[in-house]
Amino acid sequence: MLAGLFILGAASLASAAPYRPHTKRDDLVPVNRVYVHKSCNADQLGDVKQAFNEGKDLAKAFSSWKPGSDYQDILNVYMGTDSASAYASAISSNIRNDQDIFNPTPKDQWSSLYIQCLTDIYSGNGGCQNLPSAIAYEASDLGWAWNNHYIVLCPQFFDNSKVPHLSARVSEAQKNRIDLHEIDDIHQNKAAVLLHESFHIPKDVSNPRVLDGPAMGGMSGTYRPENVFELARDQGTKQSYICAAAYHMSAVAIYFKQKFNLSYFPRPRAYPAQGVTLSSNGPDVEVLEMLTANDVNGKGAQDVNDPNSAPDMTQWEQISGPAWAPDFAPLPSDKQASCGNYLNANFPPSFVLLDGTASVRDLLYRMRDQACQTLCQNIQGVPGNLMSAKRISDDGCEYAAKISSGKEAYFYVTNPGQNCYDATAKAIDSCLTDHNDGNPLHEAGWVNGPNYGEFYQVGVRDLNGAGSNHDPMTTDSTQRLGHRQVACNRPGSNPFADNYELYIQSWDDGDWGKTIQKAMGECHLSVTGWKYEDNNSYTFADGTKNDKIAKFNTVLSNGGCIESKIEKAMGLRGGGLNCPYNRAEELNEF
Repeated sequence: MLAGLFILGAASLASAAPYRPHTKRDDLVPVNRVYVHKSCNADQLGDVKQAFNEGKDLAKAFSSWKPGSDYQDILNVYMGTDSASAYASAISSNIRNDQDIFNPTPKDQWSSLYIQCLTDIYSGNGGCQNLPSAIAYEASDLGWAWNNHYIVLCPQFFDNSKVPHLSARVSEAQKNRIDLHEIDDIHQNKAAVLLHESFHIPKDVSNPRVLDGPAMGGMSGTYRPENVFELARDQGTKQSYICAAAYHMSAVAIYFKQKFNLSYFPRPRAYPAQGVTLSSNGPDVEVLEMLTANDVNGKGAQDVNDPNSAPDMTQWEQISGPAWAPDFAPLPSDKQASCGNYLNANFPPSFVLLDGTASVRDLLYRMRDQACQTLCQNIQGVPGNLMSAKRISDDGCEYAAKISSGKEAYFYVTNPGQNCYDATAKAIDSCLTDHNDGNPLHEAGWVNGPNYGEFYQVGVRDLNGAGSNHDPMTTDSTQRLGHRQVACNRPGSNPFADNYELYIQSWDDGDWGKTIQKAMGECHLSVTGWKYEDNNSYTFADGTKNDKIAKFNTVLSNGGCIESKIEKAMGLRGGGLNCPYNRAEELNEF
């Protein structure tokens, strides 16, 4: 489908990593690659690049709106007062999605924007020719494998006397040639054209799709500043939030208010009192509605329903987003992971996160869920001060989480995509998963990919240690993910019985510690005086406190049976728990 006056077009493009299987999707896929057709001449290419770069500033300014607070007065005028309430979420979502085009963060790469230039109105397949006053139009071709989005720029876009660059408008304002109280002389610029058209992109930017509003002021849609205001005033946000010009005007007004630190904001020239009809003045700009993908000359992904159908890169020059590698080889299905040395057999079975507990395997899979789709920001459930994320090359990532006073779990990938998913699953499942076979976990697992420089590794290593690329995490030993710790003491000097105290952290069987009590019964040493209660009287070597204490008595024991049964009950498969007399000794689990 094709729609809308004013902006640039792009199409969906595949990841730099291998193709990922899809099913038909109705969800949003961020647009994060932008291409310009190579039929654009040098001057046109320069105009497009400048307009796109200035569009970044416009989109960034627009993203600073906060419903009901920052810049709400501007949206009240151009989008109606319900933009702060009933429609705030939908409008915010559209703005965020549009921001992804101009200021992309690496995400899913199955949706791209393709921009084409027409040197005359007869060079297209009917778009600019059918509406000679048009500046630009948008088209989309949505498939289950690719989303191709296009913006076709008509000849008027390149006429600087009619559609100057945003920077030219700023220069005129700096020279006091423009009254910034009025938006009429500043809203039409090349960056704003691109922004306007980008809001027409269905699903991946706007949902429901933003169109051009009802015919107003003798035009086929709602384009002029006064008509945008009238639409918001008379029909409310319900109509304005699906009108591209309402987004366009709001963004321009916020940008100039910020740029010149205005105490006011640009409004329509004849900003009326309530109920006054505005005159129809302003530039004559037309829009093309609901065209088809056949109205574009170039093609993005040749078959939007075929995951293996790539764009013809001889036709396109990329101007934004991660690099495209069309012949990235898939990971062989029989490729196996290599594993490092064993970890301590007492390695904690789980760690305390903000949303529950997770094994190191689960923690690594949370990192995988982010890094393999090119995200390199957060780990679900891990506090920000206990993690680090470092971009590797263009779209790889290294994640790390501080799991003890001196150790970190890490996840390193050079490439996102299907190879990342496959390779890291092999490494985690083979090397960092407890298979209940009596063997400890490995300290690392890794896979070399089939492409140059492609590498995947997961594991546990020294905090901020050799091989890490991320910014150093805190060395404060008390700041780390919670994990099981235990120390044991036999206080007193009764020659006929032993008194035990177990200081425990981040372990609880949910049965008042009776798992330990029952296990010790196998020693036949008459366990009496059992107590299991909250307590924080003991300080471990890393400076953290216990949260439970278990106290009990047995007849005199020196065979180590009690210690071995405690180990069994608490999952300390490596053994080594020692309960000396009159001093506590903690077990090293790393």
